[in-house]
Order: sequence, then C-alpha cells, then structure tokens
Amino acid sequence: MREIYFSFYHVIIFICTFQGFLLAYIFLFNKKFRKKSSIALSIGLVALSIAGLWEIIQDLELNKQYTLLGYLPISNLSLGAISLYYFVAFLLNRTYKFSKKDYLFIAPFVFIFLVKLIFYSIDLAHPSFLAKHQYIDNFFNILTNYLPIFYMVWVIQSLLKKINHYHEQLFNNFSETEGKDLYWLKNLLYFLIVFTISWFLVTSIHNYPKKG
Repeated sequence: MREIYFSFYHVIIFICTFQGFLLAYIFLFNKKFRKKSSIALSIGLVALSIAGLWEIIQDLELNKQYTLLGYLPISNLSLGAISLYYFVAFLLNRTYKFSKKDYLFIAPFVFIFLVKLIFYSIDLAHPSFLAKHQYIDNFFNILTNYLPIFYMVWVIQSLLKKINHYHEQLFNNFSETEGKDLYWLKNLLYFLIVFTISWFLVTSIHNYPKKG
C-alpha cells in the first residue's frame, strides 16, 4: 500500500467542502432560510461538496488503488446543475410547480446515476471484467465525466435566457410589478461558465495523463 500525501490544495478543498455541508445544513434546518429556493441551493451545495471530496480521491489516485471507488455512484455534478436551475426557478416564481417537462430535465442525472450503479455492480461481481475490457471502462469515464459538463453548459444558457426574460418583463412593467434585480445572479452564472471550463480542463487532465 503506497503512502498518501495531503497537500495545501487538499486542505483548501476540505475546508470548502466542510463549509458547503455546513451551509446546506443551515438552509435545510434553519426556519429562517427554509424556502424552496434555499432547499434547491442546499442540494447543490451537497453535490458540489461531494464532488470536492471526489476530486481529492482522484488526485490521490485512491480510485485506482481501490477500484470500487471509481464506480461508486456518489459524485454526480448533474445534480448540481439541476439544483441551480430550480434555485433560480423558485427564486423567480415562488409558486413554481413541477410538470412533465421537469422529469425530462432531470433525466441526465438519473441516467448517469444508473450507469454508475450498473458499473459498480459489475465491478463488485466480476472485479477483473472491466480491467480486461478497457474500452468499456474508457466509455464509462468519458460518459460520466463529460456529459455533466455539457449538461451544465446547457443549464447555464437556459438560466441566462430566463433571467433576461425576467428583466425584460420587469422593465416593461416597472410601474405595476415589484421585482428584484438579478444582475448578481447573472454575474454568478458567468463565474460558473469559467468554473465549467476549468472543470473540463481538470477532467481532461485526469483522464488523459501525460506519459513518462
């Protein structure tokens, strides 16, 4: 068993992860913040915190040392994208109600979760199967790492359109409508675009390491 070395980078992620779980707890269990938008936000914080722990697992290559970790269906950043979407939806409309299209919207998350669950079951039942069929394992890595990235891009684009439409309504009916300025949210989405690009680069480095 090789030694594991924790760097300052890992400590920073641990601190951010702890803060994410703490804020999620506050939003869920503090009556002052218990709104539908806050609940959606807390789910996103939990998803991002788990993703932070998963980043440490990958960086320390624990998923290679303990192969079952690689297929464990716990880290799914599609859930973060979904929670972001509904955070904005409930923020703009407190009476937002789920419809049939919402089930289609969460389909990528369910699909990735099921794929991870299937691969986890295969590795649990036949540990050597995926090692012998590397192309299947490569397909798994590409699907579960890159699909959530494209999903996040699509969600951000949809939210920017939704916020622009909200601002247009607010401007056209400013004398009749009481609304809130959501430019801060647009700036957050722009930041998330940069985050998604960085996420893509980090994912590519993990999946295509340098040789030698």
